[in-house]
Amino acid sequence: MASKAKLEAVYAASEDVVAREIEGELIIIPITNEVGNAEAELYSLNETGQAIWSKLDGKKKLKEMAETGISHLHLHQLRLTPFNYEKMKNRNYTFLHGEKVTVLESELTALELLRISFEEKIPLPINYCTFHYKHNFQGAAVRRRSAGHIIKNHENLTEKGYIRSLSLVGNSEVLLDQAERFGKVAGSGMWQLSGSRERLYFSASLIDSVSTSHATLKVAYFEPRILSAMTYRHAFVLLPLNKRKSVVVEKAAACEEMELSEDHFQRLKHLVCSPGNLAMDDPEGAGDPVWEKIMQFEMIRPGLQPYY
Repeated sequence: MASKAKLEAVYAASEDVVAREIEGELIIIPITNEVGNAEAELYSLNETGQAIWSKLDGKKKLKEMAETGISHLHLHQLRLTPFNYEKMKNRNYTFLHGEKVTVLESELTALELLRISFEEKIPLPINYCTFHYKHNFQGAAVRRRSAGHIIKNHENLTEKGYIRSLSLVGNSEVLLDQAERFGKVAGSGMWQLSGSRERLYFSASLIDSVSTSHATLKVAYFEPRILSAMTYRHAFVLLPLNKRKSVVVEKAAACEEMELSEDHFQRLKHLVCSPGNLAMDDPEGAGDPVWEKIMQFEMIRPGLQPYY
């Protein structure tokens, strides 16, 4: 028994058929695995059917939304989570395995709506919030806000909101000489010598004054995060919200400390001094595990999520 049409519904042409105009006649062809199914029944539409078919466009809802006064449309990318897994797993979606599992079709749909809105000049602003954007830009913003409470003067924030800690490791005589050079161009707050005098921390603003000829350069990255209670595993500060409630800002190690070669040092120096001139996918750094790890904490990859 055929189902009845609903006046309030928005209908679109099925993705399981293709329409071809042959000698003025519109033919509907069922498809199987993207190939026309020759054994299936073909449908020929008369003039009335062709008029109805031409209006089976769910995308026209954009124009209706603009005409009713909706000021903007905000779209989010679907993501597979433990909470929606049971319902999502049986749908015919393409799942992208990146930083998290996202749904390809939701992104393609959003991009298609953006294209239609632009090409047809529909006065309905559309904002597409990809998971890539939320995970990177919004995450970086949260880290930057938290970092202000716990970052040291000789540390720096990366574009991604991680705390970068640069240091030279060597014998005390070499490091004292380097500290003296730092003192000539910056205040003592921009650098700090460890109690053992075997490690010298310094701000990236002093990188032009660094000599690695007799010392080892190392970099570490830390993630500032707000917690409801302290873990006692990392450095932290306590921030009172009111007389009864406080939160903890913790500086947790984001990765193991990395030793940098002279090539890494020069590339990092270029990144620090000219932050907009080094591409995320710089071919010179491709295949270098240390540099690729550094870039994970330094820069936000532009564009949409890579498809796997």
